[in-house]
Amino acid sequence: MDLKKRIIVLLACVAITFSPSLLPAQSTGNVVLKPHEGLFCMMVALHVAGYNPGPGSKESSLLQHALNAELRRKKIPSRAALESFYESHRIAGDPGANLGQYVSLALLLSSPPDFRLTIKEEDLPPDAARVAGFVPLLRKFYSEVRLGSRRNQLQAHYEKEISRYSAQIREGITKINGYLRIPGAAYLGRTYSVILELLSSPSLVQARIYGANYFLITAPLDEIKMEEIRHQYLHFVLDPLAAKHVQIINKKKVLGEVAQKAPRLSPEYKADFPLLATESLIRAIEIRMNYLEKSKKTDSSPVGYMSPEERTQAQEVLEEGFILAPYFLSALVEKTAGLVVKFSGSRNLGPLSTGFEGQAKGMNGYFPLMFEEIKLDQEQRRLRAVKFSKPAAPFSPKLSNRERLLQRANNRIAEGRFLEAKDLFELAVDRYGENDEDALFGLGVASSNLRKPGLAQRYFTKVLEVSRDSRISTWSHIFLGRIHDLSGRRREALSQYQAAIITAEAFPLALQAAEKGLQMPFGEPSRASSEE
Repeated sequence: MDLKKRIIVLLACVAITFSPSLLPAQSTGNVVLKPHEGLFCMMVALHVAGYNPGPGSKESSLLQHALNAELRRKKIPSRAALESFYESHRIAGDPGANLGQYVSLALLLSSPPDFRLTIKEEDLPPDAARVAGFVPLLRKFYSEVRLGSRRNQLQAHYEKEISRYSAQIREGITKINGYLRIPGAAYLGRTYSVILELLSSPSLVQARIYGANYFLITAPLDEIKMEEIRHQYLHFVLDPLAAKHVQIINKKKVLGEVAQKAPRLSPEYKADFPLLATESLIRAIEIRMNYLEKSKKTDSSPVGYMSPEERTQAQEVLEEGFILAPYFLSALVEKTAGLVVKFSGSRNLGPLSTGFEGQAKGMNGYFPLMFEEIKLDQEQRRLRAVKFSKPAAPFSPKLSNRERLLQRANNRIAEGRFLEAKDLFELAVDRYGENDEDALFGLGVASSNLRKPGLAQRYFTKVLEVSRDSRISTWSHIFLGRIHDLSGRRREALSQYQAAIITAEAFPLALQAAEKGLQMPFGEPSRASSEE
């Protein structure tokens, strides 16, 4: 359920650097299309260990076939150890998570041949930490097969695919920046890397957000698909705005209660209203830009016109659980009620008498205005009539026994009945295993509120050992930081907040909590009670 990077760009233009080298691209631009040296080495080792990515583009299929044939002929001393490690750490039934743990690790390693962690091992995201033991095998394998020289021989394959992708990505990013009227100065210090890896699976696009760095990892297909690249770039642009204006967004968080009933909506959106709101806006932007692209319209198209097709798509997204998508689509396109908007720290910005497309502000300035303009009573009336869509087969539309039990426990947390919640979470652990990360996290939260910090610390620490959910692991670090702060262990607290920062960018509330934890010990009198 994350998420930065860029340099000064002229109003509707974006500086994009495309590096044909298999070495990390040296770029001052905000968007980079490149191979990734460490990920390439990781993928070669995984192929030897038994990973099968499936068919990709013609170029990637040719490369995989030739490379695998060569590796089968080689005597590789570490082969058995690689195969054993891969098999013992395989995540059955979840190909994305199975590959993703190695992708996460590769992105947090220095260049070969050292392959050193770029962050402390205890700060690794849970999925990367699970396979950190692969690193010594990777170093050994790299030396055995002289992978550095082999990589250089394969450079032409990567250059060919990069040249095929580059023009379309440049055009797509430029259109987004032009539509949103994004000033390039807002991107200083942040980067968005699209990593093409020919040895990866084309069906498993991987997105990562580590601190200020956004990554999208994909294997080339014969037909280039821009949807995932655009979606992640919109997060790259809008996530910082959500973090900056989280207090304004949270004025409307009562609307998030409606989304709790959406069976298709992922838990991270139900737990973080700013994240849900940002995703709703992104879905609305995608609907609008798809329509403009399809109809060959531009920013000069008539203000205030929304096609029936767009309305239908926004309703479908709403029924999926992204409850503010219709509102945001209207805010982009149509005239509004003309409410004069004021908010803390700002001058009178005047009436929103027209939609985003009909005025001159860029999204940086318009973003908070859209949230101020939301009329809670009007939205609540509209949302009362929503019939949320059910999950498609093969998923059951009914909650499992485990989900129902966890839902009851989480409801007790929301009601402040922490002892009852603790009993229900303990029952979930008994029934569904001692490594159930949702139940363990719930036990940590309940124990914290029951003023049992030692017990809470044990639960949150256990979560970090077993979790594959970046939202849960991020909040576990934050809770551990707060426990340390309340015990006067500021150094340990800072370490936990810093670990949370690595994966917090995708979750505005968590990012705000982690940043404030770094600035000031939790529990000091000046800390707002809303932060708890």
